[in-house]
Amino acid sequence: MPTESAHQPAISVVIPTRDRPAFVRDALAALQAQTLTAFEVLVMDQSGDEATRELTEAFGDARFRYRRMPRPGGCPARNYGAALATAPLVAFLDDDSEPRANWLANIVGHFETDPALAFVFGNLRAPAFDPALGEIPECLAGDLVRPGDSVRALMRHCSGGCMAARKGLLRRIGGFDELLGPANPAVRANDVSIAYKVYRSGAKWLAADDVEVMHTHGFRPHTGMDVIHASSMHGSGVFWGRRVRQGDWRAALHFAVAEAGLLRRPLGHLIRGGKPRGVKPAWRHLKGFLDGLRLPAEVGHVTGAVFRRMEATALLDPPASAPGTPIPPAPATAR
Repeated sequence: MPTESAHQPAISVVIPTRDRPAFVRDALAALQAQTLTAFEVLVMDQSGDEATRELTEAFGDARFRYRRMPRPGGCPARNYGAALATAPLVAFLDDDSEPRANWLANIVGHFETDPALAFVFGNLRAPAFDPALGEIPECLAGDLVRPGDSVRALMRHCSGGCMAARKGLLRRIGGFDELLGPANPAVRANDVSIAYKVYRSGAKWLAADDVEVMHTHGFRPHTGMDVIHASSMHGSGVFWGRRVRQGDWRAALHFAVAEAGLLRRPLGHLIRGGKPRGVKPAWRHLKGFLDGLRLPAEVGHVTGAVFRRMEATALLDPPASAPGTPIPPAPATAR
């Protein structure tokens, strides 16, 4: 059983959100029902009104800390929330999901059992839905339980909505790439940015099948999911291009292997005399890579040094940022 302290939280939970107070209400209610009670929650809000602040305060729970994030983006919110966190462990939860009651206890238990463990991710699972009407995205860590599996497998199964890290790891490797993520509809690779950093750092990680959140509000109609799949493929390419622009030549190899995998199906059709069906994902991936090469190398790239400077700034942040109070952005460069 994980140990608990009456004064110091064992783990901090960071929730980025924007204009979805009903979703946040369900997420916070699920956190209140956790079997582990020594935690804090940082609601990193980018909404255009006060509904999320009012809802968070209405819980009357001192463990729930509200912060205003005037600049958009899930990645900036995750990074600054992690910098504000007071616990030695930081968990990331999306506002449209509800953790199982043992979510935090199991995360903390894994870290306490293995002092060398630095990063844990679990299942983002879909509740029951009608597949004829649409889809709910899932990322199942249970399909990847061996740390020896490839980096691409790690990045495919690791969800930013169900992961946790030692804060010391973030101080060493940095946070999420702030030029990626939902704030830019054409770039959706925020999860892979942190997973790849963990892989390259050599830190010990765990795909934990007993760490699970339900993607309660994740339903999308088929047309919406088509857009998400397309932008995710483009975003993956952007990520690899960004890494190459930053001087990581191994990323070019990873991109090439992934691109070859995407081309296998259309080339097979072509070899058999048919039309090269299924070429669009490979094209989007390639276009994303070229777009990533054109992006500035250091802007939005949160290294360990940048994260530590964000932490130093966080110490000056007032207890509850007022609407419109600017939270300092991450420095533009990693130097």
